[in-house]
Amino acid sequence: MLATPLITLADSIALESLRSKHVLWLVAVIPLGAALAATMYRDRFGRSAERSGVLLAGAMCAAFVLLDAGIIASNVRSPREWDFKHFWTWGVAVAQGTSPYDHENLLRIAEPLSPSPELRRELYCFYPPPSLLLFAPLGWAPFGWALLLWNLVQAAALAACLALFRSLFVRDARIDSYLPLAAMVLAFWSTSATFVFSQTNFLVLLSILLFWRDRTRARAGVWLALGVLVKPLAASLGLYLLLRARWSALAAAAGTLALVTALTTILLGPEIFSQFLQHEGISEQYLLAQTINQSLSGELLRATGLDATASTLLDGPIVLAATLLLTAATAVVIWRTRSEGDAYAVGATLAMMLLIYPGTLTHYGVHLLPALALLWSNSSDSQPGDDLRPLALTTILAAFALASLRMTFWATVIVWLVMAVQGLRRSQASAVAFQPRLPVT
Repeated sequence: MLATPLITLADSIALESLRSKHVLWLVAVIPLGAALAATMYRDRFGRSAERSGVLLAGAMCAAFVLLDAGIIASNVRSPREWDFKHFWTWGVAVAQGTSPYDHENLLRIAEPLSPSPELRRELYCFYPPPSLLLFAPLGWAPFGWALLLWNLVQAAALAACLALFRSLFVRDARIDSYLPLAAMVLAFWSTSATFVFSQTNFLVLLSILLFWRDRTRARAGVWLALGVLVKPLAASLGLYLLLRARWSALAAAAGTLALVTALTTILLGPEIFSQFLQHEGISEQYLLAQTINQSLSGELLRATGLDATASTLLDGPIVLAATLLLTAATAVVIWRTRSEGDAYAVGATLAMMLLIYPGTLTHYGVHLLPALALLWSNSSDSQPGDDLRPLALTTILAAFALASLRMTFWATVIVWLVMAVQGLRRSQASAVAFQPRLPVT
């Protein structure tokens, strides 16, 4: 009886929050900072302050769960133009045995949805054929039921991610140690934005967390491959496996991709691949020029005024040089932290992943959460004279504030810099610690 008015209230709050340019998430940085500080500095503020911080974190978790439930309710009642209408039309095309790469075919399928002129202009499928297996089941259900089911799947994926955050980054089983981290995940603007756009971010986040859990095992490659099938940006994690010489994981990734490709050929037919290679699409320059694009290439385009009509923007010298430089710098971090600093290596790789992927959008910032959780977890290892807590707290709150302002690019840059510098510092300290001492004569 109580659920309906609560969800209605959350629905209203969600819509108003979106209209107010994400002010709610920006304001939430203040109580989040208080909750994190009270728990991170329990030795200084005392047990009563820690309890207050835990209660505040619990209240934030409840508030944002309610808010996200409202966003889902709002989506189901009044479906938005992006991004589920794309996913559903692709699924229907696959279910009908027609081409999801034919623009006119997609327009025909979407006609009952009364698409806006902008959606009609951008209704293309740009995912490779193996990824279509994710969307194919949507095509067997009416739009409304498919939308509800899709949102419930995303909510389940977020719940699985929250469980993994607890098992991977909380060192004891106490709920009061976990609530601040859960509040950090739930109060992040990109988390709510993923529900707003009915996006696939939580599925990718789940694969990243499983990758971190199994990073020393062969099945890390399976999680990497599944993440790539959902969003190609996850392929950047292959750099970590390569420089760590995790050959079995790389073989597992290749085998998984080959298996799914073979399954796609059997289920959808070999012609689906030729359709993909020949399909039309929105120009990369149009996508990069939009402020919702938060990739390195997009920022360079908008900041330097590069010619948006050029046909080889991504291959241009400026973008190519910046991408190679960032990749090389991240490779140095991964290589130098072989003996110690795995967390910083993976954190830097995740930030690099978002920066070099040309299709990174504002709400993709959810993939920074494992890096922030690693930073939060490692801050508890602070030693006298090397207290990481101020850096961790400042980085987390800066990333939250910038994400709330739709400045995901700069949030990612900050996370990359912190992870890279801390990783190199750890590797240098480790090298000094193991350096043989000369005998005193």
